[in-house]
Amino acid sequence: MIFYSVAIYVYTFFIYLISPFHQKAKKWVQGRKDGIKKLKEANMQECIWFHCSSLGEFEQGRPLMAHIRTLHPEYKILLTFFSPSGYEQKKHEPLADYVMYLPSDTAQHAKAFLEAAKPRIAVFVKYDLWLHVLFACHKREVPFFLISAEFRASHWLFHPLAKPYRAVLTCFTHIFVQSRSSYDLLLKQGCSRVTLAGDTRIDRVLEIREQPFSDDIISRFKADRPLLIAGSIWPDDMQILFGKYIELPFNAALVIVPHEIEPAALNSLTKRIKQPFWVYSRPDTHVNQASMLVIDTMGMLSRLYRYANWAYIGGGFGKNVHNILEPAVYGIPVCFGPNHKKFPEASWLIAEGQAQMLNSADDLSQFIQNNPPVSLPRPVSPSVFSRRGAVQKIYSSLSAYL
Repeated sequence: MIFYSVAIYVYTFFIYLISPFHQKAKKWVQGRKDGIKKLKEANMQECIWFHCSSLGEFEQGRPLMAHIRTLHPEYKILLTFFSPSGYEQKKHEPLADYVMYLPSDTAQHAKAFLEAAKPRIAVFVKYDLWLHVLFACHKREVPFFLISAEFRASHWLFHPLAKPYRAVLTCFTHIFVQSRSSYDLLLKQGCSRVTLAGDTRIDRVLEIREQPFSDDIISRFKADRPLLIAGSIWPDDMQILFGKYIELPFNAALVIVPHEIEPAALNSLTKRIKQPFWVYSRPDTHVNQASMLVIDTMGMLSRLYRYANWAYIGGGFGKNVHNILEPAVYGIPVCFGPNHKKFPEASWLIAEGQAQMLNSADDLSQFIQNNPPVSLPRPVSPSVFSRRGAVQKIYSSLSAYL
């Protein structure tokens, strides 16, 4: 563990070094100050501990968290994050009794954290694997699980130099993976306690679809026009949307939901809009006369998709595409950029004809042309509905330890 420990110390030192000049690093450092001391004061012993890297992983862990909360209200839930983008948005999450940053992954911190929390079980979401914490769980005989996991041959644990650390995979009480490829890969690595459970987010998006929701501003903006909702938009997506928006067919209106809604990010986005538009928090009585509406409020996107005839998902021209399942559950055509390989649902939605990968602004215009608007609401997507049930599969295994 020497090389891993050195890497952690170097990484942590670098974060501290840049924290006076980097807002995210500053939050990372300040948020961890006295974290273990505060955890002791929170009295979370015998808790059920969920760890998520960031907001996306939280959305995958949330359905199981809610299920356990409903069936086992006697246990407290501890929720930890690695990234400020997750912690800052979920630090008041009502499903959890206590929310905090996971301390930097040193052997000393891992031991102190587990002594303070004394979790009954630990649930890690997707692929945020911190070796000192995981081996400490194993040493203390804390049952620990990995859910909604997704592995590729390129994962750092499968690099030849990482062979000494690969044993952590066989230490998990159980691993629940999303895809057959991940399942087969882990079996080849000697992991026998593996189940192909699917994606917990599918249960969540089906639940959201069934929840009543209406929004007067969106209804007035849409009026009788078909609607394209562009969700989780980054700067790289803007040239795709704005490059061809004026040529979109069917007199379509556009709702833009930026990934970041801080004033600087919003100003940067709106400066590039040449057509008439409104901002959600400052609507006009004649909002339906605008061709674009910019959403500057968090937490609405997954429900807004029920108004859409098409969805464009941001991030695919940057690091990674964002949540494709949220719009797909409504049965509407979905499109996104080429960087989607980390998400199995992108591949099966493309294969089953509900989604399309775009490479240019011309592709977006053609995508709209090829999918004429139909009456809403559409039936639940068969592709999504047929893959439900991951939460129950996982809970059936975890429940033996509760």
